[in-house]
Amino acid sequence: VCVAVAAGTLGSILVLMGKRLALPVFWVSLVAVVVLFGYCLFPGGMIEVLGAAQALPMPILVTAIAALLVWFARRSIARGWIA
Repeated sequence: VCVAVAAGTLGSILVLMGKRLALPVFWVSLVAVVVLFGYCLFPGGMIEVLGAAQALPMPILVTAIAALLVWFARRSIARGWIA
């Protein structure tokens, strides 16, 4: 959890500073989120304990936001907003 949050926060600060390093940092955050929730949902048994309706919304939302941050950083680099 700490890696995903720290990388997401650092990546956001790097975007605000206009640094290209934000993209790989956001990728680290996305990978950490996928690994964390992948483990919690499948081998961790979160779906069996809570049920799909309670176990899936938060991991889906957090993963979507992490993917959106990667997309935004790539788009920002392509448009020249960050160098």
